[in-house]
Amino acid sequence: MWRAELGLLFRRTRTRALLGVLALVPIVIAVAVRLSGNRSQRVDGPQFLDQLTHNGVFAALVGLTVTLPFFLPLAVAVVVDDVHAALAQRLTRAGMRQSACMENLDLRTPRGLDRSTMQALASGLWIRQHRNVLISGAAGIGKPTSH
Repeated sequence: MWRAELGLLFRRTRTRALLGVLALVPIVIAVAVRLSGNRSQRVDGPQFLDQLTHNGVFAALVGLTVTLPFFLPLAVAVVVDDVHAALAQRLTRAGMRQSACMENLDLRTPRGLDRSTMQALASGLWIRQHRNVLISGAAGIGKPTSH
């Protein structure tokens, strides 16, 4: 299941472009730090700070420090929004006439629905076990149809 979701996520060009931009942030910061310091000029601060700014580990840590609190939440929001938009598009394309969910199912009305059976169906275990479900009944009672 995780493999399918990750495959769906990384198949989108928008997601790959966003992750590429996020990967470029530490590189841009490292280049900026490297170009900003000139070793020929006298440094007014401690000498270890000058050495630290020309260290690759420092560049990686600064890149992570900048990326994580600012860009990571933005990236997560964009990816989640993209996934929700894809789900909404699939639901629209499915052409369902009613919006129904298990939480709105009234089991108090006598219709011959067994509570434990409905809870087992709602758990999705039958999907993970690659089993089929057949819904039968009289015409016009609200069974889902496939087109």
